[in-house]
Amino acid sequence: MKISLYHLRLVYREAGIKKKQINIRKRINPNHKQKIREEAREALAQVTAAEEAGHRIIYIDEFCTTKSTIPRSDWSVRANYPSTDIKKYHRKTIASIAAISHERGLELIMNFEKSVDQDKFKAFMKRLRQVNPFRKIAMFCD
Repeated sequence: MKISLYHLRLVYREAGIKKKQINIRKRINPNHKQKIREEAREALAQVTAAEEAGHRIIYIDEFCTTKSTIPRSDWSVRANYPSTDIKKYHRKTIASIAAISHERGLELIMNFEKSVDQDKFKAFMKRLRQVNPFRKIAMFCD
């Protein structure tokens, strides 16, 4: 039996079925959950010990921006369609490293072309030390 798209949509509407975005998630293997919890407890103990020793806790993360990071949807009022200028987005990949702390918020951010290698990471670490020249710091990366 064939059904037209129009009638299929009517059936879906009556049944309360709506088209929605798919949430893509990384599922954690149940065998690794206990190991992850133990590592989290250990990391928390290290952060607590560093704070008690007078260190500034700095969290470091790196991320890449490509054309695929262009927003695909946005909220808007009826009959107003959001748009963006494609010229604002580069064709090349831009890799960024950021450091944040509770005391100062954003400590440092640096951008590099393509990806972050060892030399770029070392340059970031040297610049971070220049930003905090005399302070004891403890850094945590993911």
